[in-house]
Amino acid sequence: MIIDLTLDDDMDTTTTAAAADAASAADAAVTTIINNAEAFEEYSNLRLVSEENESLIRNLLRTSFSPKFNNNAHMTSIIVGSFALMEIFMDTHARDEISMISVLKAISVSPEYRLAELDTRSELRLAFEAVIVFAYMKSRHAHNVKLTRKKFEEKYPQFCGTNLYLEEQDLLFDFCNYVRYVNCLLPIKDDIHHVLDLVFSVTDGYGKRCVSFCSLRRYDIIEREGKGRRNMRRERRKPLKILG
Repeated sequence: MIIDLTLDDDMDTTTTAAAADAASAADAAVTTIINNAEAFEEYSNLRLVSEENESLIRNLLRTSFSPKFNNNAHMTSIIVGSFALMEIFMDTHARDEISMISVLKAISVSPEYRLAELDTRSELRLAFEAVIVFAYMKSRHAHNVKLTRKKFEEKYPQFCGTNLYLEEQDLLFDFCNYVRYVNCLLPIKDDIHHVLDLVFSVTDGYGKRCVSFCSLRRYDIIEREGKGRRNMRRERRKPLKILG
């Protein structure tokens, strides 16, 4: 299942003096927050995440991760609240300063939540990472990452026309774009198995696995978007059910 996170392709990236001042203030605010767990608890309870984004995030968590994980209301609320921190971090940093690790470190508000040190298979880490990808998709840095349908067909002609059913073409198109966003934060060539765990959690959904003939074609997309690695294992690692 692909979560529909369609965004506008035309984004205004003009930076004014006022915006720069606001970014500086926001950067100072996030520095205070990430060093103060109590402040973060208060911050996460404020209505700094829009109702629309909160609904999308909770749906993302509900469909991508286990019922046991989602029943931890405290943890899911922290993840939702951290979206505001993710937005601030991405608004106040240059593209080359933004990676999955840098964002995880920025939102790790106390020694208890050193997210970047968690096993890459843990649901907790993957859940935060899924929301980080969502935040990146909505940021100014995501401009031109998404392929149009025409560009996709030009890049992957073997997946278009009469070669596949239209439904499978749509799945591969959405899958390709999600992989492209993930690759901006977590390069495929650096850790293919980590990428597979994250991407399949979101695109297939918890406890599900795409078993149609097009499922093998998804590895071709990952391989090409990651620019190589033909010998990668074609299976997901067994996830760790870690809530903290």
